[in-house]
Amino acid sequence: MKDKITGIFLIKRIINLSLIPIIIILFYSCASSVEEEVTINTYYTINYLLKAKQFLIFIIFVLDSGKGYWENIYSRLYYFYFTLARIKSILQKKKLLDNNHKEIWNLSKVEPRKVFGVDFKRVRKESDYIIIDDESKFINESNGKIIKEHKSAFIILINDIKDNCKKNLYEKDTKVVNGLLEEISIKYDEIIDKIEKYKHK
Repeated sequence: MKDKITGIFLIKRIINLSLIPIIIILFYSCASSVEEEVTINTYYTINYLLKAKQFLIFIIFVLDSGKGYWENIYSRLYYFYFTLARIKSILQKKKLLDNNHKEIWNLSKVEPRKVFGVDFKRVRKESDYIIIDDESKFINESNGKIIKEHKSAFIILINDIKDNCKKNLYEKDTKVVNGLLEEISIKYDEIIDKIEKYKHK
């Protein structure tokens, strides 16, 4: 009987001791998986922010040229907004989604989704695909909406990215992202200012 109890105790002891390395391996593999996920999200976030900044630099270049290629400006401006929405979707879903505009805009808050994902997307489509007969009217109406509606929706989208960064990125990476968002905001304000000046000519 004593040998049986000793045998059972020994088996339990072996099982308990063998569970410890399994738990440690599971813990480290989960931690490694989370770290890898955060690294990938950071990579996409920073690189898409750099792409968004390039859109703004191009728009400023075109505006400064005095040529008034508004259809190109609207197209690039839409893709700037869409890139920001895509960044937010990566942070929220913790993965890179397909380039599905509707799906990505549906993850945005109500105002950016309506202003950029519906109304301004229509302007972008007309700019890219439609022959516009009354160009002056199209430009004035589009610029008027940009001046009136875009800034508040832009701020909501930027704040949404910042909130998701706090939840999903490391603090040091969040600082880098916030620095890029600050640079983007300055350039964006410059574009809005140039559009306002054009409107009052």
